[in-house]
Amino acid sequence: MRNIALETLALAAVDKVLAGHRVEDDRVEAKRDWPIPESFARQFAGWANSAAGEEIVLILGLDEQEHALVAPSVAIDPEAWWSGVQARFDEQTPPRLSAHIIVPVDGDNSVIAMAFETDRAPYVVKSPDGKGAHLEVPMRRGTGTGWAHRSDLLRMLAPQIGVPTPTLLGARAQATRYNPDAMHPQTRVLLYVSATLFLEHLGPDFVMLPRHAMAVDLTFGDHVVSCDVEDPTPHYPPGQTPPVPPIHGVHPSRAGFLLTGPGHAHLSVRQMVTEAVVAPIEAASVATLMLRLPVSGSPRAVEVVVELKREVDRQVRNDVIGVFVVGQRS
Repeated sequence: MRNIALETLALAAVDKVLAGHRVEDDRVEAKRDWPIPESFARQFAGWANSAAGEEIVLILGLDEQEHALVAPSVAIDPEAWWSGVQARFDEQTPPRLSAHIIVPVDGDNSVIAMAFETDRAPYVVKSPDGKGAHLEVPMRRGTGTGWAHRSDLLRMLAPQIGVPTPTLLGARAQATRYNPDAMHPQTRVLLYVSATLFLEHLGPDFVMLPRHAMAVDLTFGDHVVSCDVEDPTPHYPPGQTPPVPPIHGVHPSRAGFLLTGPGHAHLSVRQMVTEAVVAPIEAASVATLMLRLPVSGSPRAVEVVVELKREVDRQVRNDVIGVFVVGQRS
């Protein structure tokens, strides 16, 4: 997970908890302080085994019970803590720590966010008290941790369909107001979102990203707009013959994107929303864009979370409420 995606995810969790809610995301867990390695390892392994290959994120310094930020203990050395957790795993093979950052929340507070890859399941831990079986394969069950069943192990050991690695090349969101008329007596707002991804798929098998399962969320402050992805098939003028697609690459169709190799994917959204979104858009200096593109045959998905900044340096029409962009890479 890229640092910007991890930071954005952590800030979203902080905002939710401080607003009086719980994180409520199976991939994210909040702790007020460094957990004890000996007891945490079993819970951690169960969490990783149930993640089905998706990355999981641990946030330290966030109390879900008190809905508050808490400074983690500075007396604990993070490297020593992580070594203590690793030591509880059989053959010292815990989920791989892929990112570890300090996330500033405001001028005085911050949280620690750590992302872990879980693609080496099953994870086996040593018994913490020396009783019963010396080794076990934990599995998260709801809010608790139990033992994995045979069916759980078979699912973990089944061949995993590779999930392409995304790189966001550019994204843009524009909100345009349409005033009432005879056919539409209420003010309408058209939200247009476009994004270009480079999808790195190097596996020998095809991968399908079905359009009907794709999710695009755009957040302005506390207001979230969920959108449906348009048909990505290119449109050509009558009489013009579409070019022959390459053998390897990303092939758009009405069903979604078929990946036979690395390439570009262009997504767009045109969504009519209610006037209730006008005030949040006008007040926002940034918007958070979340793209989730599930992979057929896998519980995992291609995910991108990025912050778009309001454009203020150029003239826009009076009916345009706001334009938010992230820079295009060369």
